Amino acid sequence: MSKKRHLPDWMVLCKSRKMEEMQEEVNQKNDEKVQKRKEDIIKQKNAKFDKALQSAKQKFKEEKKEAASQVFEQIMNEQTKEIKFEGKLIYSSHTNDCNMLCEDIEMALCDSTEAFVGFDMEWPVSYKVGKEDKTALIQICTAPDTCYLFHISCMGSIPSNLKSLLLNKHIKKVGVNIESDIWKLERDYDIHVIDIIKNSMDDIGVLANKILGCNEHWSLEGLVKHLFNHKINKDPILRKGDWSKYPLSEEQKLYAATDAYVSYKVYEKLVNKQSSDLENIIIGLRRAIIYLCNQKNRVIVGAASNEKEEDKLKGVVIVMDQDGNHEKVYGEDQTKDISFTLPWKVTATNNANIFVIDNSGHEVEGRVVVLGQEDIINTAINSEDKHFAPSYFTTTPADNVVVFDSENCFLHVLNSSGNLITYISTKDKEIKAKLYKLNLVDCKYRKTYY
Repeated sequence: MSKKRHLPDWMVLCKSRKMEEMQEEVNQKNDEKVQKRKEDIIKQKNAKFDKALQSAKQKFKEEKKEAASQVFEQIMNEQTKEIKFEGKLIYSSHTNDCNMLCEDIEMALCDSTEAFVGFDMEWPVSYKVGKEDKTALIQICTAPDTCYLFHISCMGSIPSNLKSLLLNKHIKKVGVNIESDIWKLERDYDIHVIDIIKNSMDDIGVLANKILGCNEHWSLEGLVKHLFNHKINKDPILRKGDWSKYPLSEEQKLYAATDAYVSYKVYEKLVNKQSSDLENIIIGLRRAIIYLCNQKNRVIVGAASNEKEEDKLKGVVIVMDQDGNHEKVYGEDQTKDISFTLPWKVTATNNANIFVIDNSGHEVEGRVVVLGQEDIINTAINSEDKHFAPSYFTTTPADNVVVFDSENCFLHVLNSSGNLITYISTKDKEIKAKLYKLNLVDCKYRKTYY
């Protein structure tokens, strides 16, 4: 039997020491893991706390902002005057009565070249998915003090004269989102509305964007606030009420009439602003000639400002679109050698060239200038050896321009580029007689031609 070997004491001590070191290393790693886990847990808790705190701060800020906004809105609403219809309100619920009223409306408005009416509709709100109740009420405001309410749900259909009024292309219907209302009318009743949409309808929201130079989705309430600094009643109980029930309450009548009245006033305000903006373009001008060009619906204005350069008038020719925006200004940039003294007459040819009679300021001196897209392309009939006094011109169906020279008694015929084709003496008795009939002949006094 072999004898068991015993390690020397120093080796046992070394082994024991090694085991202790290894155990310490394992314990240390475990402690580090535990510590790291604790730190991660603390970090997670801190992150959650920070997130919750940030969220609470943001929520508090938003609530505070919302509360301030509500207070501000309340103050503004209290201070903002409510606009209401206060004129004559005509309520009709019978077919015969409606027909007579609509006939009167058409007769009253037929003489106006720019007749328009404020238009709106009401119907009961349905809470069933896919179901929409029929139009119950049509509101028409014909003047700031007159509004008609036609309760067509009581009539069963649209009376013939009301249909005629709606289809009348000479009477424009105006309102916010009016096109969708008009289409609903076709879905609800036997009326074809495509002619209304094409010929006699104007969405005042679209018109507002065009005139105000913005791109907003306007509501009637928003337009009233923006243009008049007023508010209108949009009580949800009234708005969602039963509009088919007869008779309407006084509150319903006032609510409905106000919507049509406000549409009328908003359209009137926008159209007046458009006219005012166009008038402001020529404020400060000594004399202005306005020519309406069929091409691209342009407006050409020839004018002289009150400012003078070296004791001479400074003239310009302005090409504008139908909204009054300047497309081109000739004579403003002197570096292009385009200058005018007093643009006297303006016309245009089909190739978009502009003809200008420019008066030099003397009684019997002037020139005809032909303008292209950029610069002067021709100075037609600009004689230096004798006086040239163009007093009138016109464009012919053949796109030629006939210029009348009052000093020398000649008709000059130009092509659309301003080149001389021929000239005719107006001293001939027959020609002179025809010119007298047109009030064009008086070689002594130019002012008689205008």
